Amino acid sequence: SGQRIDHFKDTIKLGNEKKWFKDGDKVVRVRNVRTCWDSVFLMGYRFLELRLPLDRFISVTRELEHLKMTPAEWSRLEDIVFVLGLPHAVQITLNAEKTPTLSSIIPQFELFMTSLEELGKATPSLKEITDVGILWATKYYLRMDNSRAYAVAMFINPTTRFSWIEKHWGSVYIRKTKAMLIKMMNDYRARYPLPQASATAKPASVHNDQMYRVAKRLNLASMLDLDTPVLQVETPTTVEEEFDTYTRTLSLRDTDMIKFWDVSIYPNTDDRCNAK
Repeated sequence: SGQRIDHFKDTIKLGNEKKWFKDGDKVVRVRNVRTCWDSVFLMGYRFLELRLPLDRFISVTRELEHLKMTPAEWSRLEDIVFVLGLPHAVQITLNAEKTPTLSSIIPQFELFMTSLEELGKATPSLKEITDVGILWATKYYLRMDNSRAYAVAMFINPTTRFSWIEKHWGSVYIRKTKAMLIKMMNDYRARYPLPQASATAKPASVHNDQMYRVAKRLNLASMLDLDTPVLQVETPTTVEEEFDTYTRTLSLRDTDMIKFWDVSIYPNTDDRCNAK
């Protein structure tokens, strides 16, 4: 009812005045937003912050006494919010980027799924929750798996190229993806004349390392131990040579992807970037 809402607001106000909350922050209720991926996490997190005023409010509202949570229920809510914090870490990192790129979506999604799996193994009491998260994550992951756009985006990113796929995907998927990429390159070779190759310039630094920040947040930085980056020096002639030369090394992780392809020596791969 409206009176209960007003009463609860007064209780929160009292909590703010008495500094019941973490760091003395002023808090308000957080409502569910179906279009916001983090809304359940944010509601749960705020609900935990409001534990004192909630308990106080329910204790003085007799008809709501049956809704008072037990210590075990509060503990379980803490577990749920902790698990929901894993995808939250990925999302806030992506949101912090001025120019997030499609090439980082699958690596970050796989980092998130791996973190759920590792957490479930390390903490059996959380496995029931992490299994639900993995179930939903797999559902979305399979949708991405049906589109070649994500693999192509990773491939044309000079800081990942084919390295993530080679390190973290199964052999069947590696062969399938490699065949798909080479076929696309051959298709473009047949459709467009080979442009004059230009010299390779030093990539510009723009600190495009969102994926590394996600891995660090999830304590999975080892998943990003890929090849040692060096600059390319040879100009390939066939599509297969171009693929092998391009995937042999990586660019520095702060490479500006746009400027890299401005001076590319990979004509058929370069078309992947410029195709409409």
